[in-house]
Amino acid sequence: TNWGAIHIQQSKNITCMDVLLAIYDYFRTPVTEDEVNGLMGEDRHAYDVMVNSMYERCCETPGLFEYERRQGLKRVDAMGGTTMFWGM
Repeated sequence: TNWGAIHIQQSKNITCMDVLLAIYDYFRTPVTEDEVNGLMGEDRHAYDVMVNSMYERCCETPGLFEYERRQGLKRVDAMGGTTMFWGM
């Protein structure tokens, strides 16, 4: 799957916070069924990992679990729960 580049469009200077928020928003984008199929192919285990990652994200996200779950799989779930920030 080719999701494309992360774009930041604004008229003022771009800050580190702007970059971090753009990355956050980029990976919080829901994925379509076609994108999931492209990512996982025939690998049922990979799909299960992605779904488990979604449920973990829903549990950890401040807010209502069911609201997050209804939004479905997002790009971040394709990482299988192995996300971490190493700094800039």
